[in-house]
Amino acid sequence: MDASAAGCSGLSALRIVMLEALPIDDRRELEAQVEISFWGRALGNAALGDRQHSEFDRLRARLPRHLAQAAEFGQIRAGVDIDFASYQLLVLIDGVSAERVLYQDRVPAERQIAPLDRLLDGLRVP
Repeated sequence: MDASAAGCSGLSALRIVMLEALPIDDRRELEAQVEISFWGRALGNAALGDRQHSEFDRLRARLPRHLAQAAEFGQIRAGVDIDFASYQLLVLIDGVSAERVLYQDRVPAERQIAPLDRLLDGLRVP
């Protein structure tokens, strides 16, 4: 994510980070399969659960930073709830990833990217 978003800021960087997190190609789909498999194992193992939480917390901390930067640059509407928007983005990643892993044919890359772009468009200054 860092390498992909290098040199970008605000909503551009956020979109790139989100695209890295979505299973839009074979590499990212494999990452989603591994992560979702890990969820089940983490439920019954405290050490794995701690690892899962720390990885999740890194992403959970990253998204609001990008949104705050976008707000600072005047890229998002005044009054956007950054915490809630971050939550929406996280839910989008997890939901799309789970759907892609379970139902590959239903979720091509375009179908994954469309809700992301619609969500980001809803945050933008008109």
